[in-house]
Parts: sequence; C-alpha cells; structure tokens
Amino acid sequence: MLPSPTLTNTSGTTDLNAGDEIIWTATHVLTQDDIDAGGLSNSATVTGQGPGGDDVTDVSANDDPFDGNGDDDPTLLTIPATPSFDVVKTLTIPGVQEGDVIAFDVTLENIGNVTLTGVGVADTMTRIGGGSLTVDSVVFQSADEGSPVGTLMVGETATYEVLYTLLLADVDAGGVSNSATGTATTPLGATLSDISRDDDPGDGNDVDDPTVAVIAPAPTNTLTKTAGEPRVLFPSVYQVTFTLSVENTGNITQTGYQIADDLSDFAGSAEILTDAPFDITVRTSGFTGGGPNTSYDGTT
Repeated sequence: MLPSPTLTNTSGTTDLNAGDEIIWTATHVLTQDDIDAGGLSNSATVTGQGPGGDDVTDVSANDDPFDGNGDDDPTLLTIPATPSFDVVKTLTIPGVQEGDVIAFDVTLENIGNVTLTGVGVADTMTRIGGGSLTVDSVVFQSADEGSPVGTLMVGETATYEVLYTLLLADVDAGGVSNSATGTATTPLGATLSDISRDDDPGDGNDVDDPTVAVIAPAPTNTLTKTAGEPRVLFPSVYQVTFTLSVENTGNITQTGYQIADDLSDFAGSAEILTDAPFDITVRTSGFTGGGPNTSYDGTT
C-alpha cells in the first residue's frame, strides 16, 4: 500500500447537482519500486451527503467495459519492463612474456528500466588459434551507485576484474582471446544475459566480439664462448675445452639452432689435431632434440 496521491479539485466546488460532475486530479511521482513492480493499481473512494444528511459512498470503477467487471474495480497503470544491460570487456594490463599477469575489466551497465539482481560474470578464455584456458580469478570491484555485488540499479555500472597468468604456449600462439557473459534476474524472475564486446569501434564488429590480448613475438638470443685452462697431454700437445652457451632471451620458443665455430684463429701457428686419439669431441646439453656434429674438425 502506497501513500495516498496528491488530490487536486479542478472543478472549484464540492457540491454536486444532479447530472453534474466534479473532477479531482490525483498526482503520484513514480518510484523505481513502482516500475520494478510493473505498475500501479489505483482506486478512489468518494463520500458525500445527500439532501437528508445521509452519507453517500462509492468506490471508483475503471470504466473499461471489456475487463469483465464494471463496478468498483481498480484502475491499472501498467509499466512495461524493458530489462537490458550492456557488457564491455577491455584489456587493462597487457603482458609480453610467460608468467606475466594480464588483467581485463568487465563492466556491466544497466540500460533498461528495472532493477537487476543476481548479477554475475562467467569468463571464457581461449588461446589464439584454439585451446580453452582457465582464468585465475573474476572479482567484483565496485558499482558506481554503491550497490552491493549482485545488484544493478537502473543506469548503474558494475566493474569486475579478470586476472590470468600467461603460459609460454599463449605467448608462442600470439596471445589470448577473452569473452565474458553477464547474467542477471529481472524483478519478474526472467533471466537476462549478454556477451561482452570489446568496445573497439574500429574493428568492424561492436556486438558480442571477444577482447584479444595480442602478444608480439620478440625473438632474441645471446651467445657466449669461454676457454678452459689448457691441459698438457704430451709435450707440445695441449687439450683445451671450449664452452659455448646460447640463451633464449626472447619471449617465444625458438627452434632450429645451429652453432658454427672455427678454431683456426685460436690455433694461430699451432696445429689442430683431429685424428685419434686426439680427435675433437663435441657434446651438447640443454637442447630439446638435435645433437652434436660428430664429424666436426675444428672448422666445419
């Protein structure tokens, strides 16, 4: 039951002769609760006194001959519900290499005319080129009108943060693609859902398109070579161990490594022995696949 509306007598009199009418205007300012409820039901009760001083009372009818009730039925003001919300996902913290934590903001704006409850976000992360991934977390941050988690007033925007830790396979693939699905319940119990868009007007699609975190490949390497202390095998015959270390200092997996080493500059006027028992031995470690060149003679 709502408070009585403001009544204004627009006829200027409270006396009613036979066949006359008096008009009152009832004014009520709609609240969000009224809209969430779907409208208002309103009845008016008029009282007066007849010539003999007897009280006369009547409850209003809605003057609708087709509603099946012509006497004392309330007048209904129906307010159609137009529930709707808009979900936008943006990349806020990008990443460039394995182990970086990237972040997305998911905003849900209530653009309808009714309050939404049971608001939630489900996140779908995939690797570019395919492969389902699991995000680290989806956490409610705030709502700009102060509503608690799960509630969105009309015109209000709630923000959620999505975190994900990059894997090397994500970087090798060139990044990840991410969509969020927002769900909510209307005041009448209907389920509302929307898939996020990336809010990029230049991509040719601004409806339910995923937000892509692109990771540019940055292949780099370092190569170092060190010589150990020469060891005397026989007079005028020395054995030297060289260590060549290659480090992948880039952000992607690299394959097809080949290391070429020419010992002629090191030897100078000395002779490089390649025949048994003084042949050159090459060993490798740390590589996946591949192997040493067993026929290496110091130059090729």
